[in-house]
Amino acid sequence: LSDANAVALGASFGAELAMTGVVTEVAVTETQPDLRALRWGVGSGRRRTTATVTLELRLLDCTNGAVVRAATIKREQQSQSSSSADAPDRVERGAFSGTPLGIAAREAVAAAVHLLDEERVARTSVRVARIEAGDVWLDAGRARGLAPGQRLVVMRPEVVTLDPAD
Repeated sequence: LSDANAVALGASFGAELAMTGVVTEVAVTETQPDLRALRWGVGSGRRRTTATVTLELRLLDCTNGAVVRAATIKREQQSQSSSSADAPDRVERGAFSGTPLGIAAREAVAAAVHLLDEERVARTSVRVARIEAGDVWLDAGRARGLAPGQRLVVMRPEVVTLDPAD
C-alpha cells in the first residue's frame, strides 16, 4: 500500500493518522553449545535461540499526506533449551505466540501501536496557556484541528493519593 493510498483510505474513514510499514527482518538464529568447553565443566550445554523482528514504519497525516514520524522498531527474544528435541520444526496451532519469534513479533507490533498512540496523545493534548477576562487561551490552534467557536471538554489531571501504610 503506497503512502498516498494509505492517506486516501485513512481520510475516507475520517482518520487523522495512517501508518504504513514493512517487515524488514524476521530471523531465528541458533547457537549450539561448545561441547569442548563442556568437557572441562565450562558452559551450560544449552542451545540458545534468538529471534529478531524489525519493522520500518511511517506515520502519515491524513489531512495533508505529510510524514509525521518515521521509525525503525527492532525486537529480539532469546530462549535456551537443552537439546534440539525441545524445539520442533513445526509449531502446533496456537503455540506460535509462546515461541521466541512469536514473542518478538508481538512486542514489535505493541511498539508500533505505542508509537501511534504517542502521536495521538500529542495531537489531542492541549494546555491552557492563559485565562484573561473570561477568555481562555490554548497552546493549540488551526494546525492542531481547532476552530473558533469549537466546544472542548476540559479535564483536570487526576491526583492519586497513596496510603503510606501499604
